[in-house]
Amino acid sequence: MKILNQTPPNHIHGLKNRMKALVIFGMLLVLAIQVQAQTLTISISGQTGTSGINWSTTGTNPVSIQTSGDASINTSVIEGYLNSGTSVILNTNLDIRLSDAITKSSGSHATLTMNAGRDIYIQSNISSTSNALHLSLDADTDNNNIGAITISANITTNGGALSFKDDVSFNGSSAQAISAGAGTMEFTGEVMLSNIFGITLTTSDANVTFSAAINSGNSYSIDNTLRTWSSAYASYNNSNQYLATITSKMELTAAMSVVPAAGAWLGGSDQQTEGTWKWVTGPESGSIFWTTALAQGVTGYNGTNGSYVNWNSGEPNDSGSNEDALQIRNNADGLWNDLPVSGSTLASVVETELPPSALTINAGTGTVVFGGPVGAGKPLKSLHVNAANTSVNGGKIFTDSKGGYGGQTYSGNINLGSASTTLNMLDTPSDFIIVAGKSISNATNADASLTIKTTANIIFESNGAIVSTTGRLNTLLWSDSDAAFGGGIHVKSGANISSNGGSVTLSGGNDFNTGYAKGTAGIVRTPFGPGNNLTFGIWSGILLEGEINSNGGNVTLRGEAGAIPNGPQGGGYSLSGIYVAQTGLVSSGAGNISVFGNVSSDVGSNHIIRAITMGDGAGTVSGNKARLNTYTGSVTMTGIVTVTSASGDSGILLDGSLISSTGSGNIKLTGSGKLATDILVSGANSISSTNGNIELNMNGFTKYGTSFSLASTGSLKIQPRTAETTIGIAGAAGTLQLPADLFSTSFADGFGLITIGGSTQSGNISLNGVSFRDNMRIQTTGSVNVNGNQTIYAPKGIKLQVDNAMQLGVGARFVIN
Repeated sequence: MKILNQTPPNHIHGLKNRMKALVIFGMLLVLAIQVQAQTLTISISGQTGTSGINWSTTGTNPVSIQTSGDASINTSVIEGYLNSGTSVILNTNLDIRLSDAITKSSGSHATLTMNAGRDIYIQSNISSTSNALHLSLDADTDNNNIGAITISANITTNGGALSFKDDVSFNGSSAQAISAGAGTMEFTGEVMLSNIFGITLTTSDANVTFSAAINSGNSYSIDNTLRTWSSAYASYNNSNQYLATITSKMELTAAMSVVPAAGAWLGGSDQQTEGTWKWVTGPESGSIFWTTALAQGVTGYNGTNGSYVNWNSGEPNDSGSNEDALQIRNNADGLWNDLPVSGSTLASVVETELPPSALTINAGTGTVVFGGPVGAGKPLKSLHVNAANTSVNGGKIFTDSKGGYGGQTYSGNINLGSASTTLNMLDTPSDFIIVAGKSISNATNADASLTIKTTANIIFESNGAIVSTTGRLNTLLWSDSDAAFGGGIHVKSGANISSNGGSVTLSGGNDFNTGYAKGTAGIVRTPFGPGNNLTFGIWSGILLEGEINSNGGNVTLRGEAGAIPNGPQGGGYSLSGIYVAQTGLVSSGAGNISVFGNVSSDVGSNHIIRAITMGDGAGTVSGNKARLNTYTGSVTMTGIVTVTSASGDSGILLDGSLISSTGSGNIKLTGSGKLATDILVSGANSISSTNGNIELNMNGFTKYGTSFSLASTGSLKIQPRTAETTIGIAGAAGTLQLPADLFSTSFADGFGLITIGGSTQSGNISLNGVSFRDNMRIQTTGSVNVNGNQTIYAPKGIKLQVDNAMQLGVGARFVIN
């Protein structure tokens, strides 16, 4: 359509209750906005008395002030009423602008209410030093989707309740403080933080409630150079500045604040496919917001897939069959029109990315409620909540600290009110910490999921908890999510994850399914044990000193030891991909337990490294063991070491552990060391299943002491990881050494079958004197060399099966006992 004559600007348009369903970027309105027509201005230069040009008062308490056009009221008029304990209601069909401060300095409590048909601009402080000043701000009272609240100053209500009944933007040029004392704070609409210096909200033990989304915002400006759309697109199409994309009513308000009367270009086009309008600039590039399947002239969140649109009546109409560029017509109604990409020349609305904004909320013993997503459109720089309870009902809280400290902190309990909740800390060295004695609880009364994701560590302080009692809670702890500088997971003693049948995953990396939580200097277990000169658990990918109870859900642990240089002279560190301490417990019931430990980074030469460590060895308190327990679920443990420079290593260290299934669960351990051994057993250890199968896969085995037991009425299988590996039993020649007391002592009576080797085994198996107490199968395609006496306990009907050629050495024989 042709460009029409436009109405001169007479207001700054605004925002209301909803934000875009996709990405949303807010506004930074310039403080020095020209006063538009049809505005109620409150300033020290305004009129005094009880009436003036275009304004009058009615009532006694409250006093109502009504306008009929441009009006100017002196701040002393408002203060006079408030200081006498009289409440004031300001009503206007258009804008309210507070240019100078209002201070309540005497009198009893009172209420100040501002109702504007369009916008409210608080450009100077509102405060009370005498009793409570209740404050209520409501824009867009005519509900025509034009109007918002913009706060550029500070507010102190001295105990008065503070209510923002419409969308609100904070855009101060310095840090802003909003304080309600003992009064509550309520944000009915969306909140946009466009203050790079940060915003702090404070109550004295009163609740703070957000009903809608919170996001960081961007700035909008106008380039008045007249260009074709194609030229404007070429000039403004980079990651920092681009033709504005309007994906919400809030963004429309920001754009309208700078648009000239003749209109301006936006970053939308259907040039690629006629009739399919999409954003072609900025982070929204490629997002379709209207197609011919929809009506012309549609407005609001009625575009494609709920996208925000604001088409003029009959638009887009592709007049002349060549209109592929998006125009915002004017600053009076902000309606959209399609125009040719060349020919027409207009100004350009330029959107500029601002750094994220920080939000701090201090509510003491009160509760902070997030009813909508936080940072899902554009993350906050940081979110710090100091309150007894935080309710996260909007599903997402995202922060992006851009490489600096910040992230998210919560001093109290967190209650999850959404079916799916993600707490995501991007690009920060700050750890996500669950405070000692506090909990994260599923409050949905149904099944739900929780993801805690950070580029750094996740730390459970002592007696912290994640818990669900009325539904399954699938729980994912995801550290080192950028796979850049490491990030481990430390569940301290007394801490607990109880998922009530939900899955529990502790992992890290770019993809938690294949990556690992990676140890850093922040993951440390206090030294223990007399004369122990090692610091255990340092730089572990996962350090579990507390408990995980899934009650039927699957449990997965994926941890990698971090790279660390040489340790102190005379003793290095004990590094583990996964370290389950003597107080650590994983219990899954019918769920499976999968443990994957890894050491792939190049570490110093004097460290002791293990892919997986179970137990604390000599430092174990009597009776305490690292525990993995299931009922019918399986246990799979895989420990892989590939580093070659460490002084000693093992794929799996069992150093005071109990791995068990009290039902039919199978247990499988696979170890792969590099220099020392695949599976190392030290201290008191037990592997048992009532009637499940047990399997050990390893090329090397070392056992210290005799307190090691394996028991089940199912089968036991011991085989090398690689087929050509030879096996030596009871001191016979072989790479994989299985001592005689495994057979006489460690293998408890009752196995249905014990298999040494396997169907793919090609290495020779050699035996010295062994006592067979259960059915035994020696399985290899190589030779079986028998030396010395082999004792078979006949009263039990023991059977010995050898799958290939058996060579009897001199004096070798089988003795039936």
